[in-house]
Amino acid sequence: WFDLVRTQKWNEYADTYVICGDAKGDHTPKTYQRTIEPFHYLRPIPQGQLDGMEMTKEEKAAYQNPGYRD
Repeated sequence: WFDLVRTQKWNEYADTYVICGDAKGDHTPKTYQRTIEPFHYLRPIPQGQLDGMEMTKEEKAAYQNPGYRD
């Protein structure tokens, strides 16, 4: 994951993947699509870390990584 994020290749390699079916014993390959948004390249800042900061609620919300803000 770290290399995919560092090289910005995560979306290129992981937006479509093939895996077996949902049911037990179903070995039929199925193709799944997912949308990886730009904010997924960043992890959210843990709430405990934000709670420990001496900032207003608005400043903490602005400090959080995009896509994880309330």
